[in-house]
Amino acid sequence: MAKKIGRTGSVTARFMMRTGKQHQERGNIYQAIYDYFNVIDRYPDSDEAQEAYRLLLKIAEDFEKNGQLYAARHLYQRIDEVS
Repeated sequence: MAKKIGRTGSVTARFMMRTGKQHQERGNIYQAIYDYFNVIDRYPDSDEAQEAYRLLLKIAEDFEKNGQLYAARHLYQRIDEVS
Protein backbone atom coordinates (compact mmCIF):
# COMPACT_ATOMS: atom_id res chain seq x y z
CA MET A 1 0.00 0.00 0.00
CA ALA A 2 1.39 3.40 -0.99
CA LYS A 3 2.16 5.76 1.85
CA LYS A 4 0.06 8.92 1.91
CA ILE A 5 1.76 12.17 2.75
CA GLY A 6 -0.53 15.07 3.68
CA ARG A 7 -3.09 15.81 0.96
CA THR A 8 -0.88 14.28 -1.67
CA GLY A 9 -2.12 10.99 -3.00
CA SER A 10 1.11 9.06 -2.71
CA VAL A 11 4.53 8.77 -4.21
CA THR A 12 2.82 6.90 -7.06
CA ALA A 13 0.47 9.83 -7.74
CA ARG A 14 3.43 12.21 -7.88
CA PHE A 15 5.24 9.84 -10.24
CA MET A 16 2.20 9.59 -12.54
CA MET A 17 1.97 13.39 -12.62
CA ARG A 18 5.66 13.69 -13.53
CA THR A 19 5.34 11.14 -16.32
CA GLY A 20 2.13 12.78 -17.56
CA LYS A 21 3.88 16.14 -17.76
CA GLN A 22 6.84 14.57 -19.57
CA HIS A 23 4.50 12.98 -22.10
CA GLN A 24 2.72 16.30 -22.57
CA GLU A 25 6.00 18.20 -23.07
CA ARG A 26 7.09 15.64 -25.67
CA GLY A 27 3.79 15.91 -27.56
CA ASN A 28 2.45 12.53 -26.44
CA ILE A 29 -0.85 14.11 -25.42
CA TYR A 30 -2.93 10.95 -25.24
CA GLN A 31 -0.42 9.25 -22.96
CA ALA A 32 -0.47 12.34 -20.73
CA ILE A 33 -4.28 12.24 -20.66
CA TYR A 34 -4.13 8.59 -19.60
CA ASP A 35 -1.75 9.37 -16.73
CA TYR A 36 -3.83 12.33 -15.54
CA PHE A 37 -7.05 10.32 -15.50
CA ASN A 38 -5.27 7.55 -13.58
CA VAL A 39 -4.33 10.07 -10.89
CA ILE A 40 -7.91 11.35 -10.67
CA ASP A 41 -9.36 7.82 -10.59
CA ARG A 42 -6.96 6.49 -7.95
CA TYR A 43 -6.43 9.57 -5.76
CA PRO A 44 -9.55 11.72 -6.27
CA ASP A 45 -9.12 13.84 -3.12
CA SER A 46 -5.45 14.61 -3.58
CA ASP A 47 -3.69 17.78 -4.65
CA GLU A 48 -2.36 15.82 -7.63
CA ALA A 49 -5.91 15.06 -8.76
CA GLN A 50 -6.74 18.77 -8.68
CA GLU A 51 -3.67 19.53 -10.78
CA ALA A 52 -4.49 16.68 -13.19
CA TYR A 53 -8.01 18.04 -13.59
CA ARG A 54 -6.62 21.51 -14.37
CA LEU A 55 -4.17 20.09 -16.93
CA LEU A 56 -6.91 18.03 -18.60
CA LEU A 57 -9.08 21.12 -18.97
CA LYS A 58 -6.14 22.95 -20.55
CA ILE A 59 -5.62 20.10 -23.03
CA ALA A 60 -9.33 20.13 -23.93
CA GLU A 61 -9.21 23.90 -24.43
CA ASP A 62 -6.15 23.51 -26.66
CA PHE A 63 -7.97 20.87 -28.73
CA GLU A 64 -10.89 23.27 -29.12
CA LYS A 65 -8.65 26.20 -30.11
CA ASN A 66 -6.88 24.02 -32.68
CA GLY A 67 -10.14 22.94 -34.27
CA GLN A 68 -9.98 19.40 -32.90
CA LEU A 69 -13.60 19.63 -31.85
CA TYR A 70 -14.32 15.91 -31.58
CA ALA A 71 -11.28 15.38 -29.34
CA ALA A 72 -12.24 18.43 -27.26
CA ARG A 73 -15.84 17.28 -26.80
CA HIS A 74 -14.80 13.74 -25.92
CA LEU A 75 -12.28 15.00 -23.36
CA TYR A 76 -14.76 17.50 -21.84
CA GLN A 77 -17.30 14.67 -21.49
CA ARG A 78 -14.75 12.40 -19.83
CA ILE A 79 -13.74 15.21 -17.45
CA ASP A 80 -17.42 15.72 -16.54
CA GLU A 81 -17.68 12.01 -15.69
CA VAL A 82 -14.92 12.22 -13.08
CA SER A 83 -15.76 15.61 -11.60
